[in-house]
Amino acid sequence: MVDSGVAIVVGAALAALIHGLISATGARTGTPQMIFARGVYGHRGAYLGAALTWLMAIGWFAVDCIIGGWALVQLLGIFGVPKTTEVAMGAITIVLVASMVVAIYGHQTVHVFEKYGAVVFMAFCALLFIILWPKIHWKLPTTVHGSPRFAAMVVGGSFIYALVASWIPFASDYSRYLPRSVSSQRIAWWAGAGIGFPVALLGIIGVALYTIDPSNPDLLSVITAASPAWLTIPFLLFVVLGEIWANYFDVYTAGLVALAMDIPLRRWVSALICGLVGGYVSIVSASSPISIERVPIPN
Repeated sequence: MVDSGVAIVVGAALAALIHGLISATGARTGTPQMIFARGVYGHRGAYLGAALTWLMAIGWFAVDCIIGGWALVQLLGIFGVPKTTEVAMGAITIVLVASMVVAIYGHQTVHVFEKYGAVVFMAFCALLFIILWPKIHWKLPTTVHGSPRFAAMVVGGSFIYALVASWIPFASDYSRYLPRSVSSQRIAWWAGAGIGFPVALLGIIGVALYTIDPSNPDLLSVITAASPAWLTIPFLLFVVLGEIWANYFDVYTAGLVALAMDIPLRRWVSALICGLVGGYVSIVSASSPISIERVPIPN
């Protein structure tokens, strides 16, 4: 537990520091991150970074579809629906289609959901943590020692770093809406803290909940099995909705990246392309033998 906590905090803090500093460029220039990159790498020199950012947005779209779909599988399982591969593929497809619809038509809805959704989600997590506290194995011993133990901490911290750092190419996409009069230090501090602190806190909570059943590699199923239904049902439903709305930001960034590459696309066309490509990746990834083997679907 201690090793994991240290790795999570260090990884999140280092990436959040960079994210905060880069976010400060948004208010000063009023431009998205990939457009701002033209001033550093040149007009065409920014194409490569933009293309890689587009691939990352597609990848996160696929990841969010899989997480949301699996949360939906867990939710349906409470009502007796069997956890089969077919059900899992169907759930992922539902999340995929809903994500595309929201991305194309739900701009204002996303603003409202994100404004209040973060508070509701944190409240759910806090309530889960309190209820499941007695089941957490706080003294679960480490399984590695010596240099492998340090290596494991470095790898774990790197995963968390990568998670936070994946938002760095999007940093000024949102801070550009702030007035130019806002202090760069304030932007850097609050943008960094806003992404670093929740990731670190939720990461530690996730590790703690995972100790309830270390033999199960799927945290959502651990939570579902250990929590009362009256809390699990709204929590899983909120996870599904949260992943659908999170996909909007991937689509939004994909559209801005297309502009940075001088590809004139309307927002709905960009959303459609991003959804189709990301959906294909999510379906292929979720149906691969490796994913089925690592997360056993049948009851």
